[in-house]
Amino acid sequence: MWRADYLPPFLLTGMFDVRYSNRKKTERLDKEMQRIEMRRITYPVKVRAEKTGLSITYETRKIVNERLKSGEEITISNSTISKLMLFEDIIPDRCVL
Repeated sequence: MWRADYLPPFLLTGMFDVRYSNRKKTERLDKEMQRIEMRRITYPVKVRAEKTGLSITYETRKIVNERLKSGEEITISNSTISKLMLFEDIIPDRCVL
């Protein structure tokens, strides 16, 4: 049994499944890094930052290592990528002295 703020167990059928590794529907990115798991997805996959900047990496940082401003997106075509690590990345757009 799961709580309402958690997703059900991973699907066994051929349907795609994308979720935070702790099985929650949503997660705060301002506290710590969060891991997203992707199963049975069709590549390419687009990841878009909304309302905040994001730092997105893959486990090795050699394949994916991107910083996105709000509204920007990346396309991931490498089908070996099944987990992404995200954390909030506030990128200043100006500097005032």
